[in-house]
Amino acid sequence: MDLAAGTSLVVITLTSAAALAARAGLGATPDWDLVAALTAASALGGLLGARLADRLETTYLATAFTVLVVAVALYTAGRSLPALF
Repeated sequence: MDLAAGTSLVVITLTSAAALAARAGLGATPDWDLVAALTAASALGGLLGARLADRLETTYLATAFTVLVVAVALYTAGRSLPALF
């Protein structure tokens, strides 16, 4: 599991760096207040999530994550299907 989490973080970092590099040449400037707020929220969420994960069973967390992923997939499909027809 640690290897998967580390690999995921590397992929996210590379993707974010590539997107930033692509946008840097377009003259687009990030909304730094939003970037700071999202960074702070992510850090806080990571700390709280780690504490919560220590207290819950792995099977419960895996089930909750699966439900979340399926819900997001269904929502995305529902929003995208009308554009296909």
